[in-house]
Amino acid sequence: MTLAALHLARNPIIWVVTTLALGALTRHAHVVQLVGWMIERLCRAWHSLVKTRRDLGRFFRTIVHDVALELVAWKVQYSTEHHPAKSNCRSMSGLHRTSHQDNLVIGSTKHSGWSYCGRYTHSNTRVPTMALHNHPMWRKPQHHQDLDRAHDHVHWAELFYDLIHVVTIFLLGNYLSHHLDIHGFLVFSGVFITLWYAWGELSIFNSIYVSTDFWHRLIMSVMICTVMFMAAAIPAIDGKGWVFFALGFAANRAMIAALYYRARRANSSGESMSTAQIRNFTVFAVIFAITAFLPKPFAYWAFAAAIVATQAMYMIPGVTVLRFERFVPRLGHMAERFALLTLIVLGEGFFKLVVTLSEKGIYKVSPDVLVNFVIGGVSMFVMCWIYFDFVGNAKPKDKKVSTLVTWWLAHLVLMLCGVMVGVALAAEVKVGFWEPYPTEYAAIGCFGLAGYIAMLWVLQNVIEHRVASEFGRWDVRVFGIALAIGCFYAVPHVPSLVGNLIWGTALLSQIAIPLIRAWTKFQHE
Repeated sequence: MTLAALHLARNPIIWVVTTLALGALTRHAHVVQLVGWMIERLCRAWHSLVKTRRDLGRFFRTIVHDVALELVAWKVQYSTEHHPAKSNCRSMSGLHRTSHQDNLVIGSTKHSGWSYCGRYTHSNTRVPTMALHNHPMWRKPQHHQDLDRAHDHVHWAELFYDLIHVVTIFLLGNYLSHHLDIHGFLVFSGVFITLWYAWGELSIFNSIYVSTDFWHRLIMSVMICTVMFMAAAIPAIDGKGWVFFALGFAANRAMIAALYYRARRANSSGESMSTAQIRNFTVFAVIFAITAFLPKPFAYWAFAAAIVATQAMYMIPGVTVLRFERFVPRLGHMAERFALLTLIVLGEGFFKLVVTLSEKGIYKVSPDVLVNFVIGGVSMFVMCWIYFDFVGNAKPKDKKVSTLVTWWLAHLVLMLCGVMVGVALAAEVKVGFWEPYPTEYAAIGCFGLAGYIAMLWVLQNVIEHRVASEFGRWDVRVFGIALAIGCFYAVPHVPSLVGNLIWGTALLSQIAIPLIRAWTKFQHE
């Protein structure tokens, strides 16, 4: 019947006669005419396309490309940061190619010697579109040095990856709250370092390669799931949860190896560096997976040794991947990544305070507990303040290996200390003015603050110069560290009101003294 319709469609006279005959045999002639017209149009279009294309496979392939890109590119806008402002169209006089790759351009229309790129809207105006290999959804990973312009801003997929760390840090803080002893602190520190590396090494990859395509996002979603398993295992990390934690981290390493594998395929100039990273992450993924089934406590020691070994790959001369010229992260991007995670870490202090008070019942506590609650909130804000005024979002002063490693490790210790302080401040809503501050909480709070200030001091010496550092000098840092440590020894013998005063002085001095110095200087200029 289809072949008959095709033959009829070739001769309009036969079609008219056939339509009249059918109309005479039915009361619904207008319906027959409408159906006949539709069949005739479809047949003519089919015949024309097959005849002109001479390749039915290419016809269907073109339709698939058109439909796929119409769904993806309807909202495309040119970004001066991602894509230089230039047309995707090329002159047919020499730049337009007739290879298969030209089929990747949607709605390309040849006219008067030019190739116009675009798709029609309902108003018959053209909207710019781009080739598959230029669209963020399909573009292969690119080394930032190969781009005309690579911005340092964080992609939304990285921000979403950070969200799971909000949960992990909160659960880790809860673990420390329930295990305030040496063993609990060691477990807390080891798990935090592991999670931090799961975050940091992905950030390094995203700082070297600009990757936003479909497969990158799919791998990122798998990595988020690996961290979810690790987070869910934290409450039972020293028991049956260990297997899930170790396997989750092993899978996380394997996913980073997959990212470098994709980057190597798309960037031949960085093959050596990518090959080294693929080898390192694959080997360590296997090692971490094995530790999941080793007897305890040997499994913990093996896991810790493997963690140290992964970092040695960045530090040992002759072995470190930093020896490769292409292993050059965007330092501005990494600085922003550090700043964002610091916000998350310190924000957990607010989370702990609010959750603790809500569980206790805000309507049940005395006014002095509410005052302590406010002290805790202000303290977390000031910790953010001194970080961002002195070192936040700052790049290293040079690209020496020692400088980069110090910058990296100082941020790790700073964030670890930030979590310690956040957990310690949760005890603010557990005591009144005249009760001694709990010694266990005081220990992590005082030494956490001392470590936090010390890392600020270290970071000030390895980053680019800032005016604020001229007023927040070494003497301010030493004063804060000494007072924070001294507070720990005074806490058991004084009311919490006095302990808060000493501890608060150690913290507030880090911003108050520089502000007074700056005000005094600038007032006379």
